[in-house]
Amino acid sequence: MSCFGTTFFDQRMRQSGTYQVKLSREGLEAWGIQTLHAEGQDDLVIASINRNGTPVGKWNQKSDDPVVHDRPILNVNGHSSIQDMLDELRYARTLKMEISLRLSREHHILLRQHRRSEELRVRVAKVEAMLQEAPQMEGVADACPVCLDDMASQGSVNRLPCGHCFHRSCISKWLVKAFSPTCPSCKKQLEIPGMDEGEYQDVEGSDIQAMNF
Repeated sequence: MSCFGTTFFDQRMRQSGTYQVKLSREGLEAWGIQTLHAEGQDDLVIASINRNGTPVGKWNQKSDDPVVHDRPILNVNGHSSIQDMLDELRYARTLKMEISLRLSREHHILLRQHRRSEELRVRVAKVEAMLQEAPQMEGVADACPVCLDDMASQGSVNRLPCGHCFHRSCISKWLVKAFSPTCPSCKKQLEIPGMDEGEYQDVEGSDIQAMNF
């Protein structure tokens, strides 16, 4: 009888476009989930999962309803508010999550902004690694070619691989925002992935909260 009831319940959940996941953990080990949420949204979205030895990985090995990325979490342990769901993910030893199979337009936008913010983070790291400090002012132009202010007006001056020098903050912003990153002085192409202005503004104006559990 209970078997029949479970089957009926699973079918009903599937018809509604949702399914349930039950996880448990030892102590406060990581569940293996990264979630996203933004102001004004009522649920969390799974951005990525970690299968390596985590409760999520163990569940996915044995279940026909795996935890996967790009799916909304509607409630956790009966709680549906963002803050309550986050608290359950932080502190609970067991989780009962209702996960939706459907992504709304807002969810798609959230995931797109998150991916672009990750791309931007990688890009900023590459820019920072490329810049070389130029402690000696000899051979350095009097003015920064980007802002045209006195080069000595800011403490940190950096040199690109082509040899041209700039204020660190000026050249960092230039390269991060540039659609096709080049040296402002000689136009030499630099090995940094491009991002157009629309993509940058999409990320810059977002209020995404990404959290790992």
